[in-house]
Amino acid sequence: MLQRVYGNLPLYPGNTFQCRLAIGLPLYFGIVNIYSIGFLSVIRYIIITKPNKAHYVSSKKSIIAIYLLNWFIPLSFSLPQTIGFWARFPYYSGTGTCGPAIKLALGPSYITFFIYFYCFGLSIPFQAITFSYWHIYKEFSRNRQRIRNINVVTNEESKLESMISTNYTVNTKKSFLKSQPQSSINKGMEKKLAKTLLLIIFIEILSFIPMSIINLIESVSLRTSLVYQNYGLLVLLLTFLSGITNPFIFIFRSHNLRRSLKEKFICLNV
Repeated sequence: MLQRVYGNLPLYPGNTFQCRLAIGLPLYFGIVNIYSIGFLSVIRYIIITKPNKAHYVSSKKSIIAIYLLNWFIPLSFSLPQTIGFWARFPYYSGTGTCGPAIKLALGPSYITFFIYFYCFGLSIPFQAITFSYWHIYKEFSRNRQRIRNINVVTNEESKLESMISTNYTVNTKKSFLKSQPQSSINKGMEKKLAKTLLLIIFIEILSFIPMSIINLIESVSLRTSLVYQNYGLLVLLLTFLSGITNPFIFIFRSHNLRRSLKEKFICLNV
C-alpha cells in the first residue's frame, strides 16, 4: 500500500510489490511507446519504398500480429522484474521508491537484464527507426528528382505541340496530367506523416537522453549516487512525458483533426 509522507519517512516502507509496480508500469508503457513508433516507421518504410509488398503489412492478420507484438514484447522488460523473477527492481531507501534494475554490481541477473534491455528495448528499435526513415527520405528525394524530370519532359512536349498539333499528342498529355494529382496528394500525405513521426522520434530521443546518461553512470557505480536518489524519479517522469505529447503532436500537425475538434468545442459552448 502507498504510505503517506511524514518528514523523512519513505514513500514505500520497503521492496514491496506495489513499490516495484510503480516503476514497472511506466517502464512498460515507455517501451510500448518506443515499439509503436518502431513498428510505424517500418510499416511506412515498406509502404513507401516497397509498395509491391505493402499487402504483407496491410492485411488483417498482419495488423493483429503487429498489435499483439507491440503490447506483449514490452512485458518482458517489466513483468519479470516487477514480480521478482528476473533482476527484481531494487529499492532505494533515500527516496523511498524502487528504481530500474541497472546496477551491474548486484549480480549476473542484473547484467543480463541490462544487456537485454539496451539491445532489444532501445538499440534495435532506434536502429530500425533510423534505417526506415533514412530510406524514406531517400525515396522522397528520388521522387522530387522524378517530378523535375517529368516537368522537363512536359515542357519539351509543350514546345512540340506548338510546332506539331496532333490529337494524339494532346490526348496523351491530358491523360498523363490527369493521373498526376492523386499521386501527388498521396505522396504529400506520406511526406507529412513522415515529418510528424520524425518530430515524435526527435522528442522521444530528447526525453531519453537524461535518463540514459544517469542510468549509464548508475549502472557502473558501486553505490547509489545522490544524483540518482534526488533526480531519478524526476528524470523518469520526463522520459515518459514523450508518450503524453504524442496525441498533441498529431493534433498540431493535422488540419482536419484540428478543425474537427474546433467544431466539437464550438458545439459544446453553444
